[in-house]
Order: sequence, then structure tokens, then C-alpha cells
Amino acid sequence: MNTGISAALKLGAEIIVTFDADGQHDVSDIESVVKPIIDGKADFVIGSRFLRKQKLNFHLMIRRFGIKILNLITYALFNIHTTDSQSGLRALSRKAASKIKITANRMEVSSEFFREIKKNKLRLKEVPIKTIYTDYSIRKGQSTLNGFRIIMRLILRNMFQ
Repeated sequence: MNTGISAALKLGAEIIVTFDADGQHDVSDIESVVKPIIDGKADFVIGSRFLRKQKLNFHLMIRRFGIKILNLITYALFNIHTTDSQSGLRALSRKAASKIKITANRMEVSSEFFREIKKNKLRLKEVPIKTIYTDYSIRKGQSTLNGFRIIMRLILRNMFQ
């Protein structure tokens, strides 16, 4: 993530969008994620899968519960409320991208962004996005076990910084 952001800055990008490759995000949502930055209302935008009502099966309700726990931990660590701390669809202004320093190289990078938002006093906005749930996107997304690993790495990483 850090390598991609650094490369985009070197190439002169004014807005940088990160987009997970698990198949859950719709490219048409990029426009709504960058709009608050273009309008000067945010430095960092999270595409939230939970600001829109969706029908969920049992497996997805369990996953949503796990993300709610990660949201609570993100709030406890960084004092930032979010509805989707693990979203893979984000936009950063050039200002935000030049200040943020990502050290994680695993899934906890999603929560690490919140540490950087807080530390650098960046303006955060969440916008609703669609979620595409297919067998492929569910298999490629985070498992509950992986969520617990993220929690442990996130807590340990931030206790010693």
C-alpha cells in the first residue's frame, strides 16, 4: 500500500484511490468516493459498505459482526468513529497521501490508516458504496479467524508506538 501511494505521489497524483482486489467493490463507486475530496470537504474518504441497507445471509452477518468489533477497536485506539474500518475502497488527497506513513503490510493496514488520520488531523468522510457478494468475493475476503489476527496485530503494533 505504501509503495503504491508513494508511486502515485511521484507521478503527480492529486487524488489516490485504493481498491481491494477481492471483487467486493464496484468501479462505479469511485466517483462518489473522490467527490468529497474534489469538493474540498475531506482529505481522506472511506467507502462504507454499511451505510446502505443490504440483504445479508448468516455468513455475511457473522462477517459484519466481526467488522463491528474491529470498528470498536479502531475507535478505542484512535478515537475515530467509523462504520467500516476494514473497507478496501478509499480515496486520499495529495495532502493526506504525503502525510500518511503506512508500516503494515497485511490486512491491518485498513485500521492503520485511522491512526494516520488522527495523528495528522486529516478530515475524514464516509460515503455509502455497494458491495458485490459472490462466492469468489466471499472466499477472497477476510475470514473471521483472519479478523482476530488483524485485531491482535493492530493492538500490538499500536501499543508500542
